[in-house]
Amino acid sequence: MGNPENQNAHAKISCE
Repeated sequence: MGNPENQNAHAKISCE
């Protein structure tokens, strides 16, 4: 929970 890339992946999975 610190890398922007990690948050992006989470948001993608959560959004979909």
